[in-house]
Amino acid sequence: MTIDNPLQYVLRKRTQPKAPHKPSTEQEKEEYAELLRELPQLYTSATQTRDWVFELYGMIANQKEARRNTPSQAIKDHLTLDIIQLKKHRDIGEKKLGKTLKAMDRAAEGLELYMHDYSSINSAPRPEYARTIRGSLHQVCTTRRSSM
Repeated sequence: MTIDNPLQYVLRKRTQPKAPHKPSTEQEKEEYAELLRELPQLYTSATQTRDWVFELYGMIANQKEARRNTPSQAIKDHLTLDIIQLKKHRDIGEKKLGKTLKAMDRAAEGLELYMHDYSSINSAPRPEYARTIRGSLHQVCTTRRSSM
């Protein structure tokens, strides 16, 4: 099963029962393996997007400082246009980060569905693994954003 867009795969509606159980059918085993592969990829994507957004915050701050210290009105106008464009990119990055976090929630939810019997699935990460990723990423995002 190859997925072109991991977000599309994870955000689809789940048809399985909500009760936790060990993956039994071939399709469930395949989906479980796919979810195990997708969650780290989504985490990497989310951290890269987060870093990009924070770089944009820094660039916006630098442009504002340069605009404040520039006597020429023409340069101030140019810097203002740069700031507007950087803010648009920042907003796009924040939306992408939100979508990625939702996809991570879905992937974690799918993994938790299959982690009923921990003794039989020794190599599988615990549900706390996904919650830790989501929690720490959310905490970093809100902490760094509120400090700016």
